[in-house]
Amino acid sequence: MNNATSGDEIILQPGTYTENIVISTGNLMIRSKSGNPENTIIKAKSSSASVLSLQADSIKVSGLEITGTKSSYAGIKLSGCGNCVIENNLLSNNGYGIYLLSSKGITISNNDITNNSDFGIVLATSNDNTISGNTASSNKGRGIHLGTSDGNTVSGNTITLNGVSGLYVCPRSDNNLVFDNYFVNTVNGEIKNGTGNAYSTAKTSGTNVAGGPYIGGNFWGKPDETGFSDTATDADGDGIADVVYSFENSTYADSLPLVSTTEKANEETNEETNEETNEETTSVVPVANFETNTISGPAPLSVQFADLSENAEGREWDFDSNGQIDSIDQNAVYEYTTPGTYIAKLTVTNSNGTNSKTATITVTETKEDNSIDNVNGESEVADDSSVDSEITDDGSGDKEDSSRSSGGKSHRSAGGSVSGSPEPASNIEVKELSQPLSQTAKLLSLNSQGTQHVSFM
Repeated sequence: MNNATSGDEIILQPGTYTENIVISTGNLMIRSKSGNPENTIIKAKSSSASVLSLQADSIKVSGLEITGTKSSYAGIKLSGCGNCVIENNLLSNNGYGIYLLSSKGITISNNDITNNSDFGIVLATSNDNTISGNTASSNKGRGIHLGTSDGNTVSGNTITLNGVSGLYVCPRSDNNLVFDNYFVNTVNGEIKNGTGNAYSTAKTSGTNVAGGPYIGGNFWGKPDETGFSDTATDADGDGIADVVYSFENSTYADSLPLVSTTEKANEETNEETNEETNEETTSVVPVANFETNTISGPAPLSVQFADLSENAEGREWDFDSNGQIDSIDQNAVYEYTTPGTYIAKLTVTNSNGTNSKTATITVTETKEDNSIDNVNGESEVADDSSVDSEITDDGSGDKEDSSRSSGGKSHRSAGGSVSGSPEPASNIEVKELSQPLSQTAKLLSLNSQGTQHVSFM
């Protein structure tokens, strides 16, 4: 994004963008407008490169689905970065989900990282980072991999059903803290020795990831429910096993391992029940539809709108494409008095969703008869030079100051007048993105100088 400047906010409209993007400008916010990663997708144009490659400090990426790379490439790769935030993203069908290389002070939180061909989250020579609240599941390799990385905190993550293991800590990774994570994998941990690593924190009152009343270590289960935490005893009912959990081929242990709780079991059962119910029940969503008696004609043009929507509980009409609600009636009449092209839009809703339909209304200039019959039956044409530029003749003999003509619009169902098409805001500036995006996208940014919009196509 060569034209982005520090402090810009880049907002992506819902849609699918096929690109590989390199960001070398720091202090940027990159997010979806909806905040929903499922409807704002960046797909790799080339599978032999990371989809989003960050190479600067203080960049935040939020609300995107990122997909489409192959083995050894990442959905999001951070190289030599500091103090970046990667949150609320969906990363699937990549080589790696998120890859930190020689990066420091990065926060990776609340991301859904699933079905990648290698690892979910990879740290290589990356120190003092925070990995929290993520789901790393069903990746063919490891859920989280710490390679030669020190001082990182891994907590509150759900790490399940990964092909090789849930967590790998190499022997050259030191002073890392891993606690309050929910591991359910055939192999949960490949824990090498290292120096100063810890797999639990001080016992503290608070709900842990397994639903118990104390935070301490981690939950170590297995898909067939034969894991340590699935079967460990808890005589005092504090949600922490009565014995420590020692890792194979390692000097380390989790001194406060968590055990299964009724709350967690009920939660999982409810989730399964809800999924089954959702599969069996098809939600009835509204379907917007309407008809008009005409879609074009000279001003003033009166158009009748009739709502033919299905499953609608509420409706909103915007007849003149100004973004404002003109009527909520089922049927309405709207008069267009100013020539132009308008997009009439009906939006219908019910408890299960929203749907819209549009129609184009074309209003042409009123045809005027400028000829005058003389007494000999011939036609004389008025001399244009004799007409005052500030006065127009509407053909009726009355003259009107053109500077005072309002050209307003009105509809009969909602009442009131509606202004013409809005003028573009003076503080809008178009910025092109870097070369790979220049043909498909425009920048929408916000900084101290005002809002800069570039809409994606």
